[in-house]
Amino acid sequence: MVAKMEMTVVLASSINLGTFFDNSKNAIKSWGGSFIGVIGAFMLVAAAVLICKAFIQHGKGQTNWLMLLGMIIVGGCFFVGGFDIMDNLANVGKQTLNDLATGTGISSGKTP
Repeated sequence: MVAKMEMTVVLASSINLGTFFDNSKNAIKSWGGSFIGVIGAFMLVAAAVLICKAFIQHGKGQTNWLMLLGMIIVGGCFFVGGFDIMDNLANVGKQTLNDLATGTGISSGKTP
């Protein structure tokens, strides 16, 4: 019983929570990027199927070409970029909000 308790204390003291959370963040970021890439692949396949369906119908059915174009663009970005695209978009939004909150992003009306 004493040996088991000593082992638990040694294991608990050797774990660094900062490293644990950093490794967890990196693993989840990698898994999330793969998941977003798979979603992008599904979007591209669905867009291709809908485009083929539209051409086969010879104009007899309605086709939302704007939606198909959006599916190709967004699906391609997700497929190629994965989590990095989402992270970059979030950072741009964060920077814009920070600029607006501090006033550094607002022009004074004078041209440089």
